[in-house]
Amino acid sequence: MVMKYLEFEVHRFLHPSAPELFLQVSFLVLRSVTMATVDINEGSQQKVDGIELRPSCSERQDCPVQFKDSELRQRLSELEYHVTQEKGTERAFSGKFWKSKDEGLYSCIVCSHPLFYSSSKFLSGCGWPSFSEVISKAAVTYTKDTSFDMERTEVTCSQCGAHLGHLFDDGPTANKKRYCINSASLSFVPEDKLTDEQRRIAATANVNIPDKSKTRQEL
Repeated sequence: MVMKYLEFEVHRFLHPSAPELFLQVSFLVLRSVTMATVDINEGSQQKVDGIELRPSCSERQDCPVQFKDSELRQRLSELEYHVTQEKGTERAFSGKFWKSKDEGLYSCIVCSHPLFYSSSKFLSGCGWPSFSEVISKAAVTYTKDTSFDMERTEVTCSQCGAHLGHLFDDGPTANKKRYCINSASLSFVPEDKLTDEQRRIAATANVNIPDKSKTRQEL
């Protein structure tokens, strides 16, 4: 559609005294648009195993939630900043959540966007928190990662672009997904301290959590 429009515009302004020059310009413009369209389609959106790969919102510079770098450096620990803003990785078996079995909600450490519920967490033995599913399809963005001479799928927060970890296809559940996530990219709210909004989000994601109006004895 873009090519047809440009072709129309070029020919509409085609000067009768120099048709060859304008035809050359037409060809160059149309070729540039074609190459740009191919680059956008191939570089920004791909699908692997049904998952759409695209640049993170921080790379696209269109994150719904944005913070000044100075604020993040002050608010986050050195490791949290390194992991979320510089695509770093914490040491295996060193994170505070890697073997946690507490029930509750895991959110982005940077913007508090809900990401995972504890019911999808499992002990994979890799040394990092592992989850079989995100709390909602829109919670994260998937991006092709070819760093360190490997091809992986990077997982970032869809709201602020924070680096979370990577997605692998060797999980124990039917979907075979293993979200390998840095503890330093997560915050955690225990089940008994969830807000009404957080419970609503969990309910929308079909996560079974106890009714907070009932006591544990009643449950």
